[in-house]
Amino acid sequence: SACLVGSEMCIRDRAKLLDRVDYSVFGEPTDLTPLIGNRGRCEIEIEVRGRPAHASTPSKGVNAISAASRIVAGLSRLEKGFGRRHRLMGRNTAAVTMISGGLKSNVVPDRCSITVDVRTVPETDLEDAVKSVGKTVSRYAGSAKASLSVKSYLPPAWTDENSRLVKSAVKALRSLGIVRRPSALKATTDFSRLLKYHRAEGLILGPGDLSLAHTFREEVPVKELILAARAYALIVEDILTSS
Repeated sequence: SACLVGSEMCIRDRAKLLDRVDYSVFGEPTDLTPLIGNRGRCEIEIEVRGRPAHASTPSKGVNAISAASRIVAGLSRLEKGFGRRHRLMGRNTAAVTMISGGLKSNVVPDRCSITVDVRTVPETDLEDAVKSVGKTVSRYAGSAKASLSVKSYLPPAWTDENSRLVKSAVKALRSLGIVRRPSALKATTDFSRLLKYHRAEGLILGPGDLSLAHTFREEVPVKELILAARAYALIVEDILTSS
């Protein structure tokens, strides 16, 4: 069974309550810039199969690791972007993040697995993204055989810039002296996890610098933390009083 992260488990187990949810704000570190969407994420596993042989006679086998290395090199071209471009999120990207293969040091390997992290924009559906990766795999597999399987998928998330939630957020931030144009995130957030179960307007807004996330220097300025709390309260107040 799939392992659910905390937020997704919370959303799934409280599905009945989601019918009452119209708006959602996700407190990712955005430097208090309102982000109205994020890219989706697809995790693809590529299984490369060759033919084993004694390492002293490598020509008698099909080296799965050699084939995988060609595939990895080919996939690196997708790091710069592929598919249609979104005005705020850019294009889809794919990055090889894990590789594993080999049986023994003296055996030509018959198997090697590759994990690919694919980030998708709203203009690209899952099938098209997988096809793009698959074409590259087929091109570089050579005499080895390769198969693709989708291990997980989160859809891209997007809220219209003219939605009530976004307007309330921009208004709230402006009242705090923060003037920022709405943008979008190239990474993936819990906004995508919510959309797997329920459609609702979403906004990504929070204190802190995203470039410091998951580093030894991760921190959130107290001043921004206080401003974020005030902004959240103002957003709720504006939506409740204008509905």
